Amino acid sequence: MEIADIGLRSTRDLPLNDYEKLSIVLLLSSYARSCGIIMNDLERTLKAGKSPGSFTGFDYSDALKKLVTPDRFPDLYPLIISGVYTTKWRKPILSETTSNSDWSGFWTESNTIFRKNRL
Repeated sequence: MEIADIGLRSTRDLPLNDYEKLSIVLLLSSYARSCGIIMNDLERTLKAGKSPGSFTGFDYSDALKKLVTPDRFPDLYPLIISGVYTTKWRKPILSETTSNSDWSGFWTESNTIFRKNRL
């Protein structure tokens, strides 16, 4: 309830009705839950000894570049070809030397940023 209240407080001065304000809070709540699920899935993947690239899709980049064509996927195609779809937005997440500790740092950094910027 406290999180919902904080979210609604942040929408107080917006020219929206109560349903729209609540929709924003629910959207952000769903996003946070999805991020938690992804972090948990990544942790389980690494603990199972699998490649981080198998989780992010980086290991499948070459196959995706062949399967995703501009005529079938005109909006997705540029992202696949550029590599953005399977890499971190600022810099590639993966390299041949990426270790589990690198991933731990990535998620720790992401969590810290989220906590600092929360509603």
